[in-house]
Amino acid sequence: MSSNAADYSFTNLLYHFINNDNGVPIYPYVSAVTGHRSFAQPGEAEGIPGFTEEDIKKAFKSQLQPMAELWRKCCKGTAPFVLLTGMADGADQIAAEAAMELSPDLNIKIVAVLPMPEDLFINTIENKERFNRLLQRASYQFSMPLTANNVGHESELANICSETEFRRQEQYALQDHFLALHSHVLFALWDGVPSTQNKGGTADAVFFKLNGNTESQKQGDLLTFSSVGPVVHLLIPRNNQDNRDYPLAPDLDMSSIPVFYLTRNVLRGKFDLEATASADFRKNLLNSEIRCNSTVAEIPEVKSILEKIGNLNTDSVACFKQKSFIDKCVSSYQDLYNLSDKPSSGLENNLFRNNSDNLNDLEDANTRLLTEHYAVADQIAIKFQKKTLGIIFCYTVIFCLFLFSSSFQATLYCMRIFGWGNSLESFYHFIWTCGSEPSKFQFLCLPILTILYLISVFLLVGIFYYAKKQKFHYRYHRFRALAEALRIQIFWRIAGMSDCVSGYYRSHQIPETEWIRAAINGLDVFLASPDAADFSASQEERIRFTINNWVEGQRSYYSSKANKRNREQKGIASFFFHPYFLTFLIILYFFRPFKFDLFRYLTSLNPGPIVHDIWLHLYVALHLLMFTVTLTTIMCAMYLKFNRTKIEAKRFKQILFPFDRAAILLDAPRDSDEQQLILRQLGTEAISENVSWLLTVGEQDLTLPR
Repeated sequence: MSSNAADYSFTNLLYHFINNDNGVPIYPYVSAVTGHRSFAQPGEAEGIPGFTEEDIKKAFKSQLQPMAELWRKCCKGTAPFVLLTGMADGADQIAAEAAMELSPDLNIKIVAVLPMPEDLFINTIENKERFNRLLQRASYQFSMPLTANNVGHESELANICSETEFRRQEQYALQDHFLALHSHVLFALWDGVPSTQNKGGTADAVFFKLNGNTESQKQGDLLTFSSVGPVVHLLIPRNNQDNRDYPLAPDLDMSSIPVFYLTRNVLRGKFDLEATASADFRKNLLNSEIRCNSTVAEIPEVKSILEKIGNLNTDSVACFKQKSFIDKCVSSYQDLYNLSDKPSSGLENNLFRNNSDNLNDLEDANTRLLTEHYAVADQIAIKFQKKTLGIIFCYTVIFCLFLFSSSFQATLYCMRIFGWGNSLESFYHFIWTCGSEPSKFQFLCLPILTILYLISVFLLVGIFYYAKKQKFHYRYHRFRALAEALRIQIFWRIAGMSDCVSGYYRSHQIPETEWIRAAINGLDVFLASPDAADFSASQEERIRFTINNWVEGQRSYYSSKANKRNREQKGIASFFFHPYFLTFLIILYFFRPFKFDLFRYLTSLNPGPIVHDIWLHLYVALHLLMFTVTLTTIMCAMYLKFNRTKIEAKRFKQILFPFDRAAILLDAPRDSDEQQLILRQLGTEAISENVSWLLTVGEQDLTLPR
C-alpha cells in the first residue's frame, strides 16, 4: 500500500492501551475528504456563488463535529475518529485544518494519504509552509505506490507541466480510489459538475464511492460494488467555465453552503458520472428537495454504523480488563494457526503489544495485527454465546419453578377447600399427611409457595428484559461474523493475496453488512500489501499452510457440525432426554389426577355449597388455561428446536460443498496464481454464507417464552 510500509507507528490508532499495558485491538471509524484545489470567492464571478475559507470550514465542521461526538459517545472514547486526506491545496488542507481546530476530546486523527512520494508531491503544492505544518500535525502519513506506468519516471512526475500531467493523474486516480474504498463516509467539497474523463478528479472519487469498483467491472464482475457507500456533498462552486455553462437549480438557497447526502439509491436512474458533463445533474438533482437539512450524524444509516462499530470497541475494552480473557485470546491465536501442541514461550508477552519479536514463519507484522483482532473477536463471540445459553438455561429453570409453584399452590388450595386429602384412598392423602401436622403443613406451605410463585414471576420478567437490554444474542452473532471475516483476511494474506474481504460482499448484502466492511476497512487502511520479503516461509509453504489450516480445517469443522446435527435430529434418545420433554413427563405424572379433578369440577352443574363458588370456578379455569398454554409452549419449543437442528444440518452441508470442491481442486498440481484464485473464490463463498447466517439468525430477537 504505502512506500513506508516498515513504519508501524500507526498502531496507536488500532490499539487502546489500558492500565495493564496491554493494547486492546480496536476498530477506528474512518472517513475521508476529497475536493477541488480552488473555489469561487464571494463576488469574484457574476452568477457564481462564492464562499470564503472560513465559510467552508464552518460547513465542514457542522457535519464532522456531530459525527465525532456521536462516535465518542458510542465507543466511550476508546477509538479514534480518523479523517483521511490527500493534503493537496484547497479542500484537503482546509478540511484537515478544520478538523484540527475541533476539540481534542473528540479524538479526531488526521491521516495523510499522499498520491505519490512526498519529495515528488510537494512540487505540486503552492502553499508549502501550510502543507508542512499540517503534515507534521498528522497522526500518520503514507504515500500511494507508483503505478506500473510511472515506475522509473519519477523525474517526469516532479516536472510540473501539461506534458507530464497524465502521469500525475494516474497517481491522483489511485489516491481517489483508495480514499473511496477505505472510508465509510466520503466528504466531497465539490462543485457538482461531473468529470468528462473520470480519472484523478473529485468527480472520479465520488463516482467510485457511489457506483463501485470499475476494475471489478472490467474483469467481468458486474454485480460487485466493492466501494459503494455514502457521500456527504458540500456544494461549493468554482470559478470556471463549467460552472458558468451549467447553472444551479433556481430554487436552491446558496446563502450558505448546501449539503447533500448522496447514496446509490438516491442517484439511481438519475445520474451517471461516466456520462458527459450534463446540466441536468446540477439543475434538476441538486435542489432543495434532496438537500440535507440535518447533520449527517442524524441519518439512520450513518448512526447505525457508528453505534455498531462503537459497541465493538466498548465490548473489547470491557472484556480485556480480565487476565483470564487475555489468556483465552492467546489460545484463539494458537488454535487459528494450529499451535496447540507447540511451545508458546514469550507469546503472552508479545501479543497485544504491537510487538513483532515473536512472529512465526508464516506471519508478517500486519498479519499478526489482524490475528490479534481476530483472537479478541473470537473470544468475545464465545463469551456472549455462553451468556446467551446461560440466559436460556436460567429462564428454563425458573420457568419450571414457576410452573411447579403455581400448580402446587393450586393443589394445596383446592385440597383445603374440597377436602381432597381426607380420604385414605385419595391421591392427595400422601401430600396432605406428609407433614406431622396437616394444619401446619397447609398453612405453612401455601404462603411459601405463593411467595415462590411471585418471585419466579418477577425473575422471569427480569431475565426477559435483561436479555433484551444486554442483547447478548446480537453481540454474539456480530462478533462471530466479524471474526469469520478476519479469518478469511488472515489466510488470504498468508497466501500472498492483497485482496480486502470488504470488497467481496454481494451487492444485495451491502446495506446490512456495511458495519463489517467499515470495521475491516478501518484496519486495511494501514496494512501494506503482503510482501514475500516480510515472511520467513516461502509462498509455496504459506499457500500449503493456508490449505491445511483454513480449507481443510473449516472442511473438518463443518463436516463434524453437520454430523452432530444429524445425530441430534435423528436420535431417539436426544428427544426423550430433552429437558423440556422430561419436565412435561414429570408434570403429567404428578399432577394428572389433580387436572382430571379440576376438569370434573368445572363441568359439574352442582359444585357444592361454596360461598365464593364463582371465583373458584374462575381461578380453576385460569389455572387450567395457564397449564394448557405452558404445555403448548413446551411442545412448540421442542418442535422448533428439532426443526432448527434439521435446518442447521442442511446449512452446514451446504457450506461444506465449496470447501470440499476447493480441497479437490487444490489437491491437483497448480501454480500459485491458480491456487490464489481458488482461495479467493472460496473466501467469497464463505463470506456470502456467513452473511446469510447473520441475517437469518443473528438479527432475530432472542426467543424466550413470555
